Amino acid sequence: MLQGDLTKAVHAKPPSRQKVWLGEAIDGNSVAGGFSVPVLRTMPWRVGDLARTSSSSSSSSSLGFTLIEMMVALAIFSLAALALVRLQGATVRNTATVDAQAMAQIVANNIAVESLTDPGAPAIGDSSGREQNGGQSWRWSRSVATTADPKIVRIDIAVTDPRGRPAAQITLARITQ
Repeated sequence: MLQGDLTKAVHAKPPSRQKVWLGEAIDGNSVAGGFSVPVLRTMPWRVGDLARTSSSSSSSSSLGFTLIEMMVALAIFSLAALALVRLQGATVRNTATVDAQAMAQIVANNIAVESLTDPGAPAIGDSSGREQNGGQSWRWSRSVATTADPKIVRIDIAVTDPRGRPAAQITLARITQ
């Protein structure tokens, strides 16, 4: 296609719809480097053609949405909005749970550090207590047991939240002296 032919094709007033082979120019000539695909496409040339079908010949047809279309769109939007609200609620609940578990893990680590830094190993058996941390009272329990090696003891520490639910657990070993 020559430069002049392209200019004429661009400035010529095309019909409202024209059938074009994919890979061909408007005038039917093959596009350079293109290929023909045996599928017909109808290409709209005017903005009004996008909203009208070829069967509507009356000029009084409106280009808006019908009431039922708007109601369906609003129903779909409301379902999506409700799903997002529920997702936000679940995120807030999970954040509170993770915050409580992190604070309980800090309490368990504090008890573990006390157990490891005492000059003597803790006595074999169970002990429990309360610890204030993060503005809450945490309950902890420590279980000390012997292992196969008499020089090593196993220490299990469990922390429960103020409601009594398990929140953290640590197991460690210490050398006895």
